[in-house]
Amino acid sequence: MSKNKIPLEIALNQNRNTNSKAYCKWYGRVIRRTTLNTRALCQHIESHGSIYTSDVVAGVIATLRRCIPELIAQGVAIQLEGIGTFYPMLESAGADKPENYSVAEHVKGVHVRFLPDSTTLDNITSRTMKEKCALHVKCILGSRIDESGREIKTEISFSDYVTAAKAKNNSGNGNG
Repeated sequence: MSKNKIPLEIALNQNRNTNSKAYCKWYGRVIRRTTLNTRALCQHIESHGSIYTSDVVAGVIATLRRCIPELIAQGVAIQLEGIGTFYPMLESAGADKPENYSVAEHVKGVHVRFLPDSTTLDNITSRTMKEKCALHVKCILGSRIDESGREIKTEISFSDYVTAAKAKNNSGNGNG
């Protein structure tokens, strides 16, 4: 991981579900900058001074793409040390009795799940990743209805919002 922490930007979003116990509460969500495709990831790995060219890394990843589904389909979990474990998980409906269980009827799907590595050196679980990130609230997401009745997504800088909220509070309590 890079020694210089690039901020992991967060957007705040308000729960607008009136049926939710968390109605009107604000929640953070990650602002995804981009998604790297395989080629870009390989180039990034190469840029870290790897002895392997991006073509070699791409070849290994292509082989992983073929082998992981093959092994998962056989019930084999794959542990990539320092990354995590891929394993199969069954989505299944219940049967009243074992003799009534039918794969065709009751198995709804086979999912590939991922469990991040949690060994001390390579821990990439959620709590450890939080410590490795430079978290920064960038903006507040909202929406408004325009003249034609369409919902328009809005975004306001978090620092601008905080400044305006402080000014409003100060003017409302006789300090402004």
